[in-house]
Amino acid sequence: MGSEFDYIARALTEQGTVVIVQSFFFSGQLLRRSIRYISDNAGVVGMNKKTIMSGFRLPIDYVHPEDREAFVSAIMAAKESGANFAYGLRIVGDDGQLHNVESKVIFISNTENETEVEYLIHNVENKYVNVGSIEKEISKEVAAEAEKKASADNVINVLVENNLADFFQNISCAFNLYSSIVDNKGRILTRPVGPEGYLGDFYDLFERPHYRELFRRLRKRVQDEGEPFIADMGNGNPDNLISAAPIYVENNHVATWLLCAYDKKQAAYLNVIYRKQWAIAENVSTYMMKINTSVQKAEKLKKLEEDIERKIRQKEIISDAIMRLSDGISGIGSLFEAAGTEMKVDYIAMFERTSPDSETFEYKRAWFSHGRNKTVIDLIWNTKRYAEEYNTIKKKGCLIIDHKNMTNRIRVGIFHGNVRAVMIFPVIIDGQDVAYIVFCENQAERTWTKDDIAFAKEVTDAASRVIRFSTGEESVDQANKTLLDIYNYLSVGIFIKDDQSGKVIFSNRTMNNMLGYDFTGGDSRIIASHSGNTMGFGENEDRNRVTNWRKYIDSLVKIVDITEIRIKWLNGEPASVYIVRPVDEKPAEK
Repeated sequence: MGSEFDYIARALTEQGTVVIVQSFFFSGQLLRRSIRYISDNAGVVGMNKKTIMSGFRLPIDYVHPEDREAFVSAIMAAKESGANFAYGLRIVGDDGQLHNVESKVIFISNTENETEVEYLIHNVENKYVNVGSIEKEISKEVAAEAEKKASADNVINVLVENNLADFFQNISCAFNLYSSIVDNKGRILTRPVGPEGYLGDFYDLFERPHYRELFRRLRKRVQDEGEPFIADMGNGNPDNLISAAPIYVENNHVATWLLCAYDKKQAAYLNVIYRKQWAIAENVSTYMMKINTSVQKAEKLKKLEEDIERKIRQKEIISDAIMRLSDGISGIGSLFEAAGTEMKVDYIAMFERTSPDSETFEYKRAWFSHGRNKTVIDLIWNTKRYAEEYNTIKKKGCLIIDHKNMTNRIRVGIFHGNVRAVMIFPVIIDGQDVAYIVFCENQAERTWTKDDIAFAKEVTDAASRVIRFSTGEESVDQANKTLLDIYNYLSVGIFIKDDQSGKVIFSNRTMNNMLGYDFTGGDSRIIASHSGNTMGFGENEDRNRVTNWRKYIDSLVKIVDITEIRIKWLNGEPASVYIVRPVDEKPAEK
């Protein structure tokens, strides 16, 4: 071994790098290995020099079993081209300790029958740097330049002016450093950025096996010490440095900002900025916390708006059903269709008692989202056979079944296997359950919400009113009084006109708020007249019952869409319901 190699070996030994030179001799399918040299410091990675040189163990025997085959394959593959490479792996020392190392594999000679390989092995366990010793090596000019850049207000103000990705790219460009944000497992969250010179090395950092242990130690130090620091990357180059700053959201450490240096000038910059890196990270944490808070508020507001819109739609469905009482039983089909579409169920069906004394309920009518279902139409409900379910309905007023409490008795016995979730409500008239209304989901698992249950109950009550009205059990007076209660909940303006006198006999709260006074008893022609500034009829005009038009109302100083619905009021006298929506408040068509 030449003196030049000896010098290199000693220099590497002083820096903590283990040097091994090994020869491979190929003869047909046979392979012989011979150790030419191993440095005295082999113990730093758990290897025993004497054992290896005596031939009792080979260097490959120290490689972790899970890494061994892949490492040998990498060497054999590189032999074909003779290209040197670096490889991260684990070594199990004689002391039983696990060492994360990186081995540079250098081909000294490479012929058909013999290959000589040099391994430069160094620990990649994190070693902390004495910052004071680095400061001595920094020239005053470099330090002053870095300090000037680090103290610039616009560095932190970038948070406001740019998104996070641009911000960290600007930081790295300003200081010629390499930057990325990683999650709590060390996985990259923002694209690694930095100057071109060492960008490949920076990308490689996240791919190498030792990175996992390096990041674990960095994160542990962040959490244990809670103050800025610089660490050696552990690759034997004193200018390869890394600093880490935590990013918090709602007091939770959710990410870590890494800054890396690869040469002396970059190391000088990092030494000056690493403390300010924490201050900047605090700004990031505050910024992200505000974003997170804003997002949460926006989500809550959106949900509230959706809940309000849903309740309004549901109230309109119920009020429309009651306004159409004169349609009789056929109106139930329209009610089921509107309710089923709103609830996104597979079908809503009604089963009626076959006779007052019968215990059997048969299919009467239904709405199906995916076409008529013969299985449902053929269903028969017998209160004796399903006494348990029947008693539950009598006791609780309904039967609510979903994936949490579905039984084979329900799924197979009643619905022949075609049900995932079901709600059953009774229609009670004069104390007797004359029918049952079933809300059913067949396609996917579903958990019924409180809103689902409440709305299904309202639909059942509306259907009960239709049945009572069609059998003479409910007067028009009762129905219209119910309507008035519902109208006052709606966010659109509603008033009712006596068709004989033209006077307003009811005006809801929204309508009164639009006008600024109680419209009840007023002259309906202020709004209801088709004359004047009428802007035409809508395409959905139904001259027998419903009329739509648009008009400018002087007293409102705005254009409104008006829907007129003709009804019978109280004792049967003709009346008209007017629904008034300002054009700029009308929900957009989807």
